[in-house]
Amino acid sequence: MGYFIERVKKQLQYHKKLYFVFVLEIAIGVLIFISCINVFIGWIEKTEELKSERVGKEMTVSYSNTIMNQGADEELEEAITYSDYKKLKKKYKKDLEITYAYEDRISYAFDSENLFCFSCFMMDKPMYFEIFGSQMDSNNNFIYMGENTYSIVEKIAERKKQGKELIVMEGEYFEINEDGTVSIDGFGRFVPKRIENKKGVEKIKHPSEYATEYDDYKVADCAFLPLEYLKKVKSDIRGCAMLKIKYKNNNSEVNKVPALLIDLTKAHKGIYIYTVPKKYMNLEERINNASFRIEKYFYASVCILLIVMAGMIGVMTLLLHQRRHSIAIGISYGSTIKRMFWELFAEILTVFETGGGIGLLASVFVIPFIEDMAMEKIPFTL
Repeated sequence: MGYFIERVKKQLQYHKKLYFVFVLEIAIGVLIFISCINVFIGWIEKTEELKSERVGKEMTVSYSNTIMNQGADEELEEAITYSDYKKLKKKYKKDLEITYAYEDRISYAFDSENLFCFSCFMMDKPMYFEIFGSQMDSNNNFIYMGENTYSIVEKIAERKKQGKELIVMEGEYFEINEDGTVSIDGFGRFVPKRIENKKGVEKIKHPSEYATEYDDYKVADCAFLPLEYLKKVKSDIRGCAMLKIKYKNNNSEVNKVPALLIDLTKAHKGIYIYTVPKKYMNLEERINNASFRIEKYFYASVCILLIVMAGMIGVMTLLLHQRRHSIAIGISYGSTIKRMFWELFAEILTVFETGGGIGLLASVFVIPFIEDMAMEKIPFTL
C-alpha cells in the first residue's frame, strides 16, 4: 500500500503543472455549480413565500360558468349549481373562502309593445355584504329590489287588480300580494325592500360570456334574493353562476385555487372565465421572467461542470496513451494492468477531490455575495 501511495505521489509531482490547472478548473466549476444551485433554491423559496403572502392578502378569483342557448339542437350544459357550491365549500373550507351567486334573467311582456326585463341575483350573505354592506335582515325573509325592478313588480300588481293578462317570457313569476308581500312561483312570501344604496353602489361587476372584462349590471335593474331560493328555480333558461374565491390566510397552499378550478372544469362543459387581481398577475409575470433567467444560469453551471468532467476523462485517456511504454515496462517487471489503472485512477481522483474541496470551501464565503447580487437584480416587490 505504501508503494502504491508513493507511486501516486510521484506521478502527481511529475505532472504538477498540468494537475494544478485542472484542480483550478474543477474548483471554479464546482464553485459556480454550487452557487447557482443555492441561488436557484433560494429563489424558489423566496417566490413561494412571496406568493403565499400575496394570495393571503389580495388574491381573489372570480369564476363564472355561463351557458347561452346558441341553437335548438345544441345541448345545454348546467351552470355551477347550488349543490356544486356546497360541495366545494365543504371540500376547501380550511383554506378558501368561497362565495356564490346565480343570476337568472327575467322578462315580462305586458302586451305586444311593452317588454320589461331585469336580472335576479341569488347570492349568499358574504357576497351580498361585500356589495351592499349590512342591509340584509338576519332572517332573510324579504327580497331586495332596485328602483326599476320594484316599479315593474308594482305594475304587475296593478295589472292583476285590473284583471289584465301578464306573460312571463323568461325566468320566474313575481307577484305582489294584497298584504304587500311578494310571492315568487309559490316560494313563500317576502317583504320587498328597496335598495337604499348607502355605500354608493350603483353597479355590480359580472363576468360576460363574450369578453374577458366585466360587464356592469345596474343595481336599479336587479332583484336580490337569498341563495336558498336557488333550490326552487325551475327556469329552462340557464343563468350565469359566479364564484368568488379567496385564501383565508397567508399559510394556505398556493395551489388550492388552481385545484378548485380544475375540479370545476372537469365537472362542466360550459364557458369559463376567471380573473385574479392585476397586482398578483404582475407578480406572476415578473417571477416567470426572472425564473427564466435563473434557470439559464443554472443550466449554464451544469454545462460548465459537465465540460470539466469530460475534460478529466479526456486527460485520463491521454495519460493512458502517453504511458503505454511505461505500462509495458511495468508489466515486464511484474506489475499488472489492473494495478496501473488504479494508480492512474487515484491520481485523477485526488485531483477531483482537491479541486472539489477547494470549490466547496470557497463557496461558503462566495455564495452570500452571489445571492445578494442575484436577488438585487430581481424585484420582489410590486
